[in-house]
Amino acid sequence: MSLSYPILLSKFSELFHLGGKYPPALVSGLVIFLTLFYIVGLFTSLNSSLALDPWALYHLNLNKISLYPLVHSSFFHLLFNIFALISPLSLYERSNGTAHTGVVLNVLAVVTALPYCVLGMVFFPRVSVLGASAWCFSFFGYYSCLQSLSYPTFKVQNYEIPTIATPFILLVVSALIFPGSSFIGHLLGLLSGFALAKGYLKPLIEPSSKVISWLEERLEKYIDMIPIVDYYKEKDVQRQLVNLNEDIETQGNVLGTI
Repeated sequence: MSLSYPILLSKFSELFHLGGKYPPALVSGLVIFLTLFYIVGLFTSLNSSLALDPWALYHLNLNKISLYPLVHSSFFHLLFNIFALISPLSLYERSNGTAHTGVVLNVLAVVTALPYCVLGMVFFPRVSVLGASAWCFSFFGYYSCLQSLSYPTFKVQNYEIPTIATPFILLVVSALIFPGSSFIGHLLGLLSGFALAKGYLKPLIEPSSKVISWLEERLEKYIDMIPIVDYYKEKDVQRQLVNLNEDIETQGNVLGTI
């Protein structure tokens, strides 16, 4: 029995627990772009032109500062990052909106790149980095920080381990398994994720949310025509958030009267 392309995408969404009938729009597009960038990089100098070197900040090379996560050094590097990123990024897109998630990805890339450049000019002036690994650690950090609010620790046999320490364990394991990877780059990506969870990056993100809502309202007819992916609009996400807060407040009032 043959399966149509939409049915295959639906099965893919179920397999990776992406939460909708089809994969989220930004995640789908990002996987395609990362793959295309890798293929183009095999035949051109794209990797070297976008890889983040410590002097990118000094030379104000904005392409390197914001686009370095799009290029990868090997197919395994690309594949590993895609599989590590796809689930947490899908969860974030469903909860925060498609266009909003795109803005957050760019902000995380820049916020990670700037301290890397400052440190690199002093301690490792000739070391360049590339790849979406920093994004992976950003979302590991983001979700571990949120999870720690409800579950501060978890048990492994008889040991209590702080939930907030989980991504640091992954950081060390990653450094041991892939000794050529950038420990500092991954650490800075992780810390950027913590900053996102704590709300420190809101001044860089919130202004664009109003612009996104304005654009989506005017392009709504065309957005609704996008096939075989789930596009999450800013207004829908905000409406769900308001409803959730109202439910929480109602439950709190009910409990307070018992």
